[in-house]
Amino acid sequence: METTAKNRKTIRRTVKASDIPKSWQVDLPDDPEASVTVLITPVGKPSGRRLVDFIGAGKGVYGNRQEADTYLRNLRDEWQR
Repeated sequence: METTAKNRKTIRRTVKASDIPKSWQVDLPDDPEASVTVLITPVGKPSGRRLVDFIGAGKGVYGNRQEADTYLRNLRDEWQR
């Protein structure tokens, strides 16, 4: 076991390449039976904040609704480039 900077224990495990989900999008050996070493670090404690706590957090960032809509529209247009 290794210890991270935040004193969480990191666990080293060896698994088969076929055990790694494709959604992880990592380079794996072509052989599905090949051994792969993974490091597992537990997630920290939740902050205690809920998503609804963020409602209204950006109030006043944009002068009006039209400015916010324009900004978001331009941002979405950039994604399509």
